[in-house]
Amino acid sequence: MDNTGDYKCVIENDAGSAESSGKLTVEPKLTFLKPLKDQEITEGENAEFSVETNAKPRTVKWYKNGQEIKPDGHFVISGDDTKYSLVIKNAQLSDAGQIKVVLSNSAGDAESSANLTVKKAKAGVPKIVKGLEDQVAAKGASLVFEVKIEGEPTTIRWLKDGKPLEAGANIIMEKIDDQTYRLTIPKADLPDEGEYKFEAANDSGKATSDAKGEVDEKPEIVKGLEDLEMSVGDDDVLKVEVSAPVRTVKWYKNGQEIKPSSHFEPKKLSPKKYELQINKAELDDTATYKVVLGNAAGECDSSCAL
Repeated sequence: MDNTGDYKCVIENDAGSAESSGKLTVEPKLTFLKPLKDQEITEGENAEFSVETNAKPRTVKWYKNGQEIKPDGHFVISGDDTKYSLVIKNAQLSDAGQIKVVLSNSAGDAESSANLTVKKAKAGVPKIVKGLEDQVAAKGASLVFEVKIEGEPTTIRWLKDGKPLEAGANIIMEKIDDQTYRLTIPKADLPDEGEYKFEAANDSGKATSDAKGEVDEKPEIVKGLEDLEMSVGDDDVLKVEVSAPVRTVKWYKNGQEIKPSSHFEPKKLSPKKYELQINKAELDDTATYKVVLGNAAGECDSSCAL
């Protein structure tokens, strides 16, 4: 790891000199600090698998019974730096099997596996047919959760961060039909962010479903891109900082979106700070650069000349 750094070669003779530079990153072999663990749940519940590793991998892939999992409303994949997770929402009997995660970097692969057992719900117990889904709302907009169940519950509860919610002006609880229940936060604010849970219970048992609620503020540029001069072969960085966390970041060169490569490396330093690393500058890199950052509440942008 001590060999990581910027390297430059300079060749000289009586006629002059020439130089070339590059960056060397030495990555450690990946090992698991917290591997996957076997899970046993009842159908309709969420199954969560998580791992923690010693270093940030370049790629993370999840598999179920040998088939790569593609993220959607049922399979929710998340993670950053050294912690990664897979949540199977409203798990069904067909979701049972082996779950595997494969982390990779230039030093090789590391993998961890675990088994998921899904038990059939007892007769008479309420069953989640369509579970809650993670929601993102702009500040001031409505945050809405909806769930569908089967069975005859005698009690219904909504909770946030483990605490029961009570209906009020900014918390509306509705029974839409015999199967559908809805929770609405009409004017969402930052304190409304958290983990939401629905519970339906009777004498035979209980069914639950949970999801994350997030509220976005419109981002504004705090520190914009600055014009930059580079010499051919040099490395440098374009930096931007915004006032609120963003969900999408796109970089452009003369109006064309930049695709990540060894030459252009977009980086996330934090939810509010982003960089574009330009390696081994070329004459063709002379251009106008722009970054567009956005979330559910809106977008902001910044431009500079290189």
